[in-house]
Amino acid sequence: MLEVSGVQVRFEAVAALDGVDLSVPTGSVTALMGPSGCGKSTLLRVVAGLQAPDAGEVTWRGRSLEGIAPHDRGFGLMFQDFALFPHRTVGENVGFGPRMTGADKDVVARRTGEVLAMVGLVGFERRPIRGLSGGEQQRVALARALAPAPELLMLDEPLGSLDRALRDRLLADVRLLFDELGLTVVYVTHDPFEAFAVADRVAVMRDGRILAAAPPVDLWHDPGSRRVAELIGLDNVLTAEQASLLAGAGLALGPDALASPHVALPADTLRLDASSAANAVVRAGTFDAGRYRVAVDVAGIELVVIASRLPIPGARVSIRVDPRGVVRLED
Repeated sequence: MLEVSGVQVRFEAVAALDGVDLSVPTGSVTALMGPSGCGKSTLLRVVAGLQAPDAGEVTWRGRSLEGIAPHDRGFGLMFQDFALFPHRTVGENVGFGPRMTGADKDVVARRTGEVLAMVGLVGFERRPIRGLSGGEQQRVALARALAPAPELLMLDEPLGSLDRALRDRLLADVRLLFDELGLTVVYVTHDPFEAFAVADRVAVMRDGRILAAAPPVDLWHDPGSRRVAELIGLDNVLTAEQASLLAGAGLALGPDALASPHVALPADTLRLDASSAANAVVRAGTFDAGRYRVAVDVAGIELVVIASRLPIPGARVSIRVDPRGVVRLED
């Protein structure tokens, strides 16, 4: 198990990490998710040994990593920009790690072929890096990180530079590979969709702190606070005053929701309901994967609603809420 305890890192007057605690069980995938500048990459660098903490401790399997050089930790790290050697072939890039451990040529060649097969690049050993697509380079970078058989694999925004279609396709491949190899993984991303798709546990970061850490399903249904709800992408995060106005407009939120400092109404808990009196005005809508996300105005509050059709902007409609989907939040 990887244990991070009370880790602090300061860059002059700025606290990049402010007392971070994190546990990563062996064989699990943990995503560090949050906006740019929240400390995700700094935490990864501390674990990798590339950044010394000002306070706190990092242990691996109960052993402190203090004073242990990055290359002696037995960890693999894949950088956001891939950091491939552009003047070398795919095979030379992938075999770099095993060569640095002193493996002979036959072992390096065998391991290179094995990991290229894992990432779907059989026969690419002699290909030049410059001739590869973005997705192929991403796979080469992953293969290079896997080649030394690391005990812990760390990935820093590994899909951040890819287009959405390619990213979504590779997400499934990456998760399947993690499962097949039984890897312990720390996966850094700013994208909630990516974090939820790939991880067993998501740690949400903001301003150098971990605000919440839980399995994706638990985090989605009970983020705990307004800040976490907004960071993971829950729609319709409202104050108690706004919730009261919506209740007055006929939305049945339930008494527990009205007693909370904040609530979230996930878009899929709201529906257009032709059987009730109109209580909303349509503002706009977008098509999203077979359904529409419709922005409506209820009592002066804009909500996002899921619909099977797109009403005409300006039309008056009725909105119904499933109170079982209302999420109570703290400040």
